[in-house]
Amino acid sequence: MENFLQSKKAKVIIIIAALILIIIFAVSVINHGGLSLTSDDGEAQTTSDDNKDSSADDKTDSADASDNGKEDLSDIKFEETEEEEGIQAFFIPAEDIYTFSMTDESGAVLSFKRQQSEWIYAGDESVDVDEKQIDKLLSSLCDIYYTDVIDSKDGSEYGLSKSSKRYELADSSGSSTIISVGNAVDGQESKVYFALNYDFTKIYVNNDKLSKITANSLQDFE
Repeated sequence: MENFLQSKKAKVIIIIAALILIIIFAVSVINHGGLSLTSDDGEAQTTSDDNKDSSADDKTDSADASDNGKEDLSDIKFEETEEEEGIQAFFIPAEDIYTFSMTDESGAVLSFKRQQSEWIYAGDESVDVDEKQIDKLLSSLCDIYYTDVIDSKDGSEYGLSKSSKRYELADSSGSSTIISVGNAVDGQESKVYFALNYDFTKIYVNNDKLSKITANSLQDFE
């Protein structure tokens, strides 16, 4: 027996058996928890499928968080600003208007002036003026458009003269513009004729803004 173990064949058989045991052990370790390898920096690198799944989950979570951080604008409704039809005939920024006057329903002149940030009735400063009503009026007067322009002899056939309804706007330098409003266009109550600075040889047609002004007396501003 000792002769047999000492023989070359016996040594070969023992080596082969040892290799088989090592392979079996290595396969068992891999199947039951993964093989850990050590990098040059001393950090453990695990090659198991669990780590791969965890990395994929982290990427999915990051993508979801990124999507949640983006503002969804699909349900937001932005207010649309309606532009007046036609060509601009007159414009002055409302904040630049320092004084304005208008004729009331009886033909009397109502004058207002800006005092710091408040509007004052020039005829009686004790009158409590409703500034919202003044702002509403000025928003209609400071930016006027026309859809048609007509050459006229004197404007009388369109209800325009120095005695017709008028508004006068002036800035702090005293530069002013007079807007005279005449008759409504036949069959189109929303359209009215108007003229600038008493020039009744050129008559403009306003689409609807001037026709919507309802303030006709001092009481409308109180």
